[in-house]
Amino acid sequence: MGGGWKLVVDDVKGQEYWERRSGTVVAKVVLEVVNGSSVWGYQVSCANHMTLGYKETKRDAKKEATKLLKWYALREHDLKRTSTNLRAWWLSKGIEEVEPVRGGYWEQNAHCAVVYGVKWEYDYESRKWKSGAWELWCEPVGRWVLRHPDGYVQFLHISGGHNAMLEAYFWMARCLA
Repeated sequence: MGGGWKLVVDDVKGQEYWERRSGTVVAKVVLEVVNGSSVWGYQVSCANHMTLGYKETKRDAKKEATKLLKWYALREHDLKRTSTNLRAWWLSKGIEEVEPVRGGYWEQNAHCAVVYGVKWEYDYESRKWKSGAWELWCEPVGRWVLRHPDGYVQFLHISGGHNAMLEAYFWMARCLA
């Protein structure tokens, strides 16, 4: 999981900041002034996706950035894949049904869940949640899997059906952006 935190000097600004890497995932922690107060800012990024935040202490900022670094590192390959305009690539390959089915909360019942406007219907025969060409299921070992419209199988690093649907929405949005 990469090395530890290293003190780095920004070549342009000459400002010192703490940095930690894992593959192409980069975490930075720097002392900043926000609304007249000194706070420790953190930034973690990979493949056109970034998370920013602030903590009162350097230790807390590094702790939060390390947690995010691990989250990103687990998903690094998927972040890279989904940052390449997959919608256009799928359309060029003749895959036209790429949008998930949309729905409203009033449609929810025992075999239908709506998360962030994406309507997932449970197919009892295949034992999968489906939304258009997207499929979501839990393997017997408890690992959630999301199948993209092109057949790509992505393992989600999450537990619980609702959490899997939330994370699936995140990936779907990246793919279709």
